[in-house]
Amino acid sequence: MGTNNLIRVVVEEEALRGYIYQFLSSQFGQDQLKMNIYGAIVDHIEPDQVRDVLVPVPTVKAKLEEIGLPVIRPIEHQERAYEEMESARKALDGAVGGVGLKRRSSESKSSPSVGCRKTATIFRGC
Repeated sequence: MGTNNLIRVVVEEEALRGYIYQFLSSQFGQDQLKMNIYGAIVDHIEPDQVRDVLVPVPTVKAKLEEIGLPVIRPIEHQERAYEEMESARKALDGAVGGVGLKRRSSESKSSPSVGCRKTATIFRGC
């Protein structure tokens, strides 16, 4: 969720993006970011203050990739997993969205609804 307190750091190069993410998440990066925070109740920081954070970038590309790329790959997997979960949720909505949950006349009120299976005592969604 974004608010007016969101600062987006855009880095095109994949390895460098992962490296900067890793650095800003590290104690070194956090110490620099926290030096510039202001606000009595809600912490604030300005884009120029984020821009001024000193990031020691390796000059050897292999080192940059060694640190940066392993950060990017799990994020990509996480994004794909989220997309798959959303797809499964939509499939579930489509599968059960139009199904009426009427009880069979022969069932008592305590038995599960038509088309539902009781998976656990605590689950009473059907």
